Amino acid sequence: MRYPQVVLNISPFRAALWMLPTVVGTILGITLAGVLAKRIRPGFVIGLGLLLGAAGFAVVSQVQVDSSIVALLSGYLVRMPSTTSPRTPRPCPHRGPVA
Repeated sequence: MRYPQVVLNISPFRAALWMLPTVVGTILGITLAGVLAKRIRPGFVIGLGLLLGAAGFAVVSQVQVDSSIVALLSGYLVRMPSTTSPRTPRPCPHRGPVA
C-alpha cells in the first residue's frame, strides 16, 4: 500500500499500523462467510461477497489526493473480507485427490 506513504507522507510503520483494521476485518469476514454458508445457500453468500467487494472498490475509487486515510480504510474494510475465501476445498475422501 503506497498511497499512505507517498501521498499522505506517512512512514511505512505508521502506514502498516493504519492498515491493521483491514486484517481484523478480513478475519471477521472469513468467519462470517463460513457461518453464513452453512446456514443459507452458498450462492447467496458469494453474491453478497461480490456486492460488498464492488461497494468497497467504489469507495476506494473515490479517494482523492486530499482525502483522509479514513476514506481509504473504509473502502478497504468493506472490500477485503469479500475478496477472500472462507475455506479451501478438500478432496473427496471417496474419490481421492483431484489432479
